[in-house]
Amino acid sequence: MKEPSPIPISQKTARDKVQVRIVEVSPRDGLQNIPSFIPTQTKIELIRRLAETGLQTIEIASVVSPRAVPQLRDWRGILGDGRIKALLGAGDGDGDGGIESDSASASSGSTISSYDSDFNSDPETETETENESGSEGKSKKELTLPILLPNPKGLTLALTHTPSLNAISLFISPTEPFSKTNTNCSVSEALTRASAITHAARKAGVEHLRAYISCIFSDPITHCPTPLRSVLHCTQHLLSLGIDEIALSDTDGSGSPGLTTSLLSYLTSHGIPVGKLACHFHDTRGAAVQNVWAAFEAGVRVFDGSVGGLGGCPFAPGAKGNVDTCALVRLFEGRGIGTGVDGEMLAEVGGWVRGVLGGYMDGDSDGNEESGCVAGKEGEDGEGKSTAQESDEKHGDMTTTTIGRRTMHVATLTTARTGGHCWAFSRSLGIEG
Repeated sequence: MKEPSPIPISQKTARDKVQVRIVEVSPRDGLQNIPSFIPTQTKIELIRRLAETGLQTIEIASVVSPRAVPQLRDWRGILGDGRIKALLGAGDGDGDGGIESDSASASSGSTISSYDSDFNSDPETETETENESGSEGKSKKELTLPILLPNPKGLTLALTHTPSLNAISLFISPTEPFSKTNTNCSVSEALTRASAITHAARKAGVEHLRAYISCIFSDPITHCPTPLRSVLHCTQHLLSLGIDEIALSDTDGSGSPGLTTSLLSYLTSHGIPVGKLACHFHDTRGAAVQNVWAAFEAGVRVFDGSVGGLGGCPFAPGAKGNVDTCALVRLFEGRGIGTGVDGEMLAEVGGWVRGVLGGYMDGDSDGNEESGCVAGKEGEDGEGKSTAQESDEKHGDMTTTTIGRRTMHVATLTTARTGGHCWAFSRSLGIEG
């Protein structure tokens, strides 16, 4: 698939009214893989700055076991902060509002053990903490600040601290190996858990429910392709629960424009409304922006991004950062498609956060020091070559694939995946930039 070109002026009028919504995930997905703990105040300042750019949805935290994801252990401090409560429409925005100190965030062993007990409890038998506040004071603002939850207990804990919570996200994998690794349960158990979370959230008055389906193209543990029917089954089940939005997530960045188009075509041909779908791409192979464009052309209008390209799943070996939100803004706004986001302000946030996090990150895996939303042409390197350009020159059962400036011979293996292949990288030709 060719790099999408700017829309000619004569065509812009027709597309000016087309809007896309960007879901910013940097405060959660963007930070979770950074090894050194980032001060809670820095995370809150990132959220505050992002909220000023015009973004409508910002995923701000995850209520997970600190043993599993230590970086996100300060969710209580984030949700309890006065500025976050103000954004949720339930506070005055004055100062810390009960923020926990960094030393308090560094939980003792006994505290972590208690948390682990909370998150490993059976959703069918656990006793929920009474939430006297209910859903009063729920935000009616346009801005939504979802948090990611692993199970019903996480929802109970979150509502105890933030009764005004207006949006949540949950997650499942359609592949058994990653489901076991990521959430310590089978796919069937994960779907049962999703049902329990959804029921409890609706009962509590939570307005917006989102579900991530990870590993839509391949399993990061086995590196085998994900059957399309497995993604379809999970999507159908989640929509039957009343989930508002399904975020199709390329967890290990193994997707391509062709695979993206094939998956979306398969889902919609089986009755899945494209208006219920969002896409979440990782830029492991430099193809994220092209995948976004392929999804847009297939009808998707909601895309996840992480400012500065921050991110990666701690349970998916080799997964690089998310697609840069600035790249999304540049892609769409440059083609007359409105995002509602101030590109210059977002670029400033991107520069700020990468500068602040420089001392906490164990190297810059993406080498992306510049994250401008206004200047430059996404998807091109210094010589004007597409960094995600793929060629499909067939050589018997081998395919020569160009990714950036590296050309690899790829063995194409027929699999159970409808219309897909398992690519086994057999040999690098060593063409370096």
